[in-house]
Amino acid sequence: MADKGLYQVLGPLEQTVMEYLWEHGRSNSTAISHHMNRYSSVSTTLRTLAKKGLLIREGSEGIRDRYFYTPRVTKEELMIMAIERLLWDLKATPTERQRVFETFLSQ
Repeated sequence: MADKGLYQVLGPLEQTVMEYLWEHGRSNSTAISHHMNRYSSVSTTLRTLAKKGLLIREGSEGIRDRYFYTPRVTKEELMIMAIERLLWDLKATPTERQRVFETFLSQ
C-alpha cells in the first residue's frame, strides 16, 4: 500500500468505493458514480485503488467506460492489512504484536 502515514489506509472516497464493490461486486466507474451521485474523482479513485493492489482492473482500450473493477481483497483482509501496517509503523516488536492480538481477541 502507498505510504500515507500512520493510521491512514483509505481516504473517505476510497472507503466508499470499496464498500460499494464489496456489496455489489464487479462494476465500472459509471455504475459507481451513479450510485454515489458523484461523477468526478471516481475513475481516478478506482485507478488508485487498483495501483494499491486492492482492486482487479479488467477491460480493453477503445471502449467508453471500458474498465471493470473487482475487489482483490475482502473487507476482513483489508482490516488485517491495516492492523499489520499500524503495528509496523509503530515498530512493534513480535512480543508487542502478540500481546495486541491476544488482547484484541479476548475482548
